[in-house]
Amino acid sequence: MNAGREQVAVPSTVHCDHLIQAYKGAKEDVATATKTNEEVYNFLRDVSSRYGIGFWQPGAGIIHQVVLENYAFPGGMMVGTDSHTPNAGGLGMVAIGVGGADAVDVMTGMEWELKMPRLIGVRLTGKLNGWAAPKDVILCHYRIFRFGYCFTFSYRKGYDLQHGCGSGSYDFSFPL
Repeated sequence: MNAGREQVAVPSTVHCDHLIQAYKGAKEDVATATKTNEEVYNFLRDVSSRYGIGFWQPGAGIIHQVVLENYAFPGGMMVGTDSHTPNAGGLGMVAIGVGGADAVDVMTGMEWELKMPRLIGVRLTGKLNGWAAPKDVILCHYRIFRFGYCFTFSYRKGYDLQHGCGSGSYDFSFPL
C-alpha cells in the first residue's frame, strides 16, 4: 500500500489455515472459524484481490502441506512467513522462513539481505550402534555447539554446523 505498487513484485499468496481451531471436525470447525473471523477473512481476501495476491479460503489446506504440494520444486526459491517454510528445502529448493516485515520487503521488490553463516564442518567416523539414529548424532552435536560444552558463546555466534563428511556418514539412512 505504502510502496506505491499496483501489484506485488513477486508471486505471493495468503493462507487462512492458522485461524481455524481443530475442535469438533473439519466441516464444523471451518464453519465456526469462517463466522468468527469473517472480518479478517474479508480484509485478507479484498487486499489480496487488490494487489494481485493469491488467496486460499479458510479450509483450503494447511500451509505446511500446501507448500509441499503446490509451491516446492527443485531449484526454486521461496520466502514464507510460516515456520514450516524450510520444509520445502526437502524437495530441493531454497526455502526461508521470515518475519512479516521481511516478507513485505520481498513482496514490494525491495532488496532483501540474508547473511551467510560461517560454517563448521563435522567429520563423522565410526558406525551407529544399538538404537542410535542419525538424528541423535545431529542433536548431540547441536547440544554441544549450542550450549557451550566445547565452545564459548562469542565463538559460536553466527556459525552453522554442517554434517555429512567422513566415513561415519555412510551409516546414515538419509542424505546429509
